[in-house]
Amino acid sequence: MKKISLLIITLSVACLFSEMRVRAQVADRVVVSYVTSWSTEVPDSRTMTHINFAFGGVNSSHNGVSLWSTDRLKMLVGLKQKNPSLKVLISIGGWGAGGFSPMAADSLNRLKFAQDCKRVCTQYNLDGIDIDWEFPGNNSSGETSPADEKHNYTLLMRDLRKALGDDLLLTMASNYTPENYNFRECIQYLDFVNVMCYNMASNPNHHAALYRGGTVSKGYYTSQESVAAHISAGIPRNKLVMGMPFYGNGSLGEISLKRVNELIASGEYIEKWDDVGKVPYLTDLNGNMKVGFDNARSLEYKCDYILKQHLRGAMYWDYAQDDEKGSERMTLYNKILVASEVKENLSFDGHDMEPAGYDRYQTELELVQGQKYTVAGDEAFASDDWYADPDFFIRTDDYTFRFVPVSGKYRVTADFFDKCFRVVPLDADGEPAVYDPLTGKGAMWVIGAASSVGKPGFIDGSDNTWNEDNAICVPQIADGMYQFTFKVGEQLNADLVNFKLFLQPGWGKEFSPSSDFRISTLGAVFGIGTGSNGIDAGNIFLRPNRTLKNGEIYVFTLDASNPSNVRLSVKRVNEIVDAINAPRMEVPETASVYYTLDGIMVTSPVFGNIYIHNGRKVLIKKIR
Repeated sequence: MKKISLLIITLSVACLFSEMRVRAQVADRVVVSYVTSWSTEVPDSRTMTHINFAFGGVNSSHNGVSLWSTDRLKMLVGLKQKNPSLKVLISIGGWGAGGFSPMAADSLNRLKFAQDCKRVCTQYNLDGIDIDWEFPGNNSSGETSPADEKHNYTLLMRDLRKALGDDLLLTMASNYTPENYNFRECIQYLDFVNVMCYNMASNPNHHAALYRGGTVSKGYYTSQESVAAHISAGIPRNKLVMGMPFYGNGSLGEISLKRVNELIASGEYIEKWDDVGKVPYLTDLNGNMKVGFDNARSLEYKCDYILKQHLRGAMYWDYAQDDEKGSERMTLYNKILVASEVKENLSFDGHDMEPAGYDRYQTELELVQGQKYTVAGDEAFASDDWYADPDFFIRTDDYTFRFVPVSGKYRVTADFFDKCFRVVPLDADGEPAVYDPLTGKGAMWVIGAASSVGKPGFIDGSDNTWNEDNAICVPQIADGMYQFTFKVGEQLNADLVNFKLFLQPGWGKEFSPSSDFRISTLGAVFGIGTGSNGIDAGNIFLRPNRTLKNGEIYVFTLDASNPSNVRLSVKRVNEIVDAINAPRMEVPETASVYYTLDGIMVTSPVFGNIYIHNGRKVLIKKIR
């Protein structure tokens, strides 16, 4: 599949782009613009990565492609002279478009249609095909709805991929609910999926709210809920593109942002803001909601959500409905495609950190347990806002970082979006380490509900999807010993405890009381599901009548000295004082009672180690 090359975009200092600097476009991020055949605007190709030309159709014989406005299509392809990285696809279908059902149901028709798609791409120098079948198994488009249309859709994607090869793109537009498709079968053939997160409700409800706000009735989707549903349906985050409207919808019909602004200027309508749903709307002078819409402000929230969720990017319908200033497309360009600033001279222990995605920089090096490391190149590293994962690093007073796990090769990523270091132990091939049940060595991994666990923080919302992209590494801290630390209210949701331990950073082998990789616990606060106690086997949960308080720190220790039966113990760090990241004191080794950072009392503290003493973090200083 194709990937977007890293490039430097130089924009003229004029008009709309007067405040732009020369900045680096983020690799792999996409902004997909639907451009219609009936509009006349010439898109500014510098603000997008992909143009989907709307529309082509299935011909009357159900075995090929029908084209309209080929002159406009050629004009759009010509924009690649200004932006050589631009991809132009033809979108086939659209609301009410027919022909899909009989075409997809017949193997010969599918084959001929797929071959004709390849012909069209070659003839018009296109970069691929976008399928907008609205919707398989749903007769809203006026077609019949046989029960096997979902399966036929997958067969169509298969045949298209075979005909197009790997050098041409194949994308699709999905309804806001994934129920019309079998994504677990068809996603393998697709480069990415454009999810239409709009027209998800009718007035007086927001049709494209990011979150469930006060004016979204039960039963309708929000953008966050639509994304979560598609991830649960089998779409990897790096193939999910979240759509958004450049138009308003309500009792006044579908109106462009231009028209929305005209209505506000007329004085007959009032613009208001739903701070829960993160979306604007218009009311009449009596306060009645008339139109929900997006503007630059709401799109900023949506872009932040896309980046936070590590989605592929953004899509919008359509280019012509932006306002005269292009405020919406410029918001997407600046937030999705452009890094906040390309950072230079970042280093970890003298090793250069190279760009590795949106506001991320990384290096690979050998790290030694107990050794201090210095990072340089950005003042954020010394900020109290920068999260130091206590399972990997303990930040000292001089803002060096003492390494906690066992010595070995690690990948260290400075994530400036989430303000943290992400550390992954590597195997001999340079891949993320996995747990070896024969030796008890390697790394374990936590995957759980997004609104339950996460580092540096869980998602505050109703996203209960389990995403392997957000797997949390559980490092080895000693022979046969592993540790991960959660602070309640930040890395662990006090009201939702639901996660599991895996042998690798993704789906596959998992720890369970009943699996080949056994895990057990006698903990009084957290339990492990057996599958027969109402909790899925292996899922870690909060025992009945137990409560967690925000601010509490829990250290989960895994004893793998007997690899056939890993034992989980959990201790709460006494006197919660943000001990892990709090400043330390230096005390002589003759002081009285100490606890390790996982809450274990020791009677013989070791010089140079850090402990909890009287509710504070201390470093044992040798008596002179």
